[in-house]
Amino acid sequence: MSVRAAVVGTGFMGRTHLQAYRGVPGVDVVGVVSRSATAVDDVPAFGSIAELLARVRPDIVSVCTPTALHAPAVRELAAAGVDIVCEKPLAGDPATAAALVTECHERDVHLFVAHVLRYFEQYARAAQVAAAGELGRVSTVRLRRSVPTPSGAEDWFRDAAASGGVVLDLLIHDIDFLVGLLGAPSHVYARRRAVLDTEHVVATLRFPTGELAFLEGAWGGTSSLEYGCEIAGSDGTLAFDSQPKVPLRLERPGAATSTVVEQPSNRDPYRDQLADFVVHRLGEPSPDEAAVLAVRVCAALDRAARTGRTVALEEVAPWRT
Repeated sequence: MSVRAAVVGTGFMGRTHLQAYRGVPGVDVVGVVSRSATAVDDVPAFGSIAELLARVRPDIVSVCTPTALHAPAVRELAAAGVDIVCEKPLAGDPATAAALVTECHERDVHLFVAHVLRYFEQYARAAQVAAAGELGRVSTVRLRRSVPTPSGAEDWFRDAAASGGVVLDLLIHDIDFLVGLLGAPSHVYARRRAVLDTEHVVATLRFPTGELAFLEGAWGGTSSLEYGCEIAGSDGTLAFDSQPKVPLRLERPGAATSTVVEQPSNRDPYRDQLADFVVHRLGEPSPDEAAVLAVRVCAALDRAARTGRTVALEEVAPWRT
């Protein structure tokens, strides 16, 4: 029996999810929700979530709307008992994100937050190498990410209250990676500069056991996605970037040559994350506390950028009160 999937939102991410679902065995895409109610790639369209649920009753729905519309969509789907994939960030603030996770868990609804970087081969392999102790004790992580200035319906990305800017919309990818690698930071500091339609953020995160992370993110000034990662430990350094077909290499002190630990392939991380959810939704729902923590760290970085001071994570309300 196939799993019936649908997508709310038909912008770039909505179409990305739609295409990814079509690559997952056993999944049948039964509808999309858009304001125009116009079919996408021969998939029937509906003008509202209520109409979608009444007409085709999907098993899984991806929420790919602007961030400010995530919460009402997730709540409506959870109330109907439908399992949910929500694009990152789950919400624009930690309190709302925590409430959504709790509500879905209480309703026995599977909620998967689509932090797709977890499924990018380079990042996944780097996390495995660090967790296995092959780098020794990790001391420093450097991450950078830049994209052309995004656009969306009614130019919502430029509304900081709606998108959260570079920190919440872009750097949350790297923040989620850091949370998985090192846990919650204790203190953060950030500087932000916006000029015309560009925005640039640099940040420092300090962790309870002494590790430091340096983040840099930007909208504008590039022709495509660019990223880089360097993880330094007592026994070696692992580094990679967005250059195509460049292997992941481990450099060890005193070694004449580096060790190749991952050769990039052509796997689709968006398809892989949805396929993973299709399998894991058969088990018991479990709250994604890391996804809420990522929103919380973003809120701390935003506060640091606005105030010009170092912010302790404890100043931002914990994910569950």
